[in-house]
Amino acid sequence: MQTINVLIGLPGSHKTQYAGYLIDKNKNAVIVSHDNIREMINGRYCFDDEQEEVVRKIANHAMRELLLCGKDLIVDDSLVSINMVCRRQLTRYLRAIVYRNHPVIISAVQFDVDIVRSKEARMADGKGLSGSHWRTAIDKIASLYEAVTGSEIGEFGFDNCIVLPPYKEWKLL
Repeated sequence: MQTINVLIGLPGSHKTQYAGYLIDKNKNAVIVSHDNIREMINGRYCFDDEQEEVVRKIANHAMRELLLCGKDLIVDDSLVSINMVCRRQLTRYLRAIVYRNHPVIISAVQFDVDIVRSKEARMADGKGLSGSHWRTAIDKIASLYEAVTGSEIGEFGFDNCIVLPPYKEWKLL
């Protein structure tokens, strides 16, 4: 049975590190990262509202083709999974791809939400952007963030939700 892990957390919450951890555990898994797509388009990390529709289309196409090839997915992006509306759109899209072909387990992997720690982590690896950029971006994303609720678990949403402890604790698992 295929698996899809949707990583949910603020920038700097160590989603990408966890994606690498999952890849080490599952050689059939592929990471679909909107940040990597942005880097592919621009040659460096650059968030540009005008390009986000293209980034989304590339990510959706990649997810579709990878699922149809039998790959497991790790979806790594803060904005795609930031709130219930975005997550519902994503899970419906993913289920529509695999519905007729075979069953899939879609898991929400929710990270510890700590704005201070997220800012510190992002300052340590700013992807070439200033600290003030990341402070503003994380504050904005945090204002939109919604934790996964029980209503998102079920037939058309996630099959389960894994809540991870802070980075230093899950890193030891």
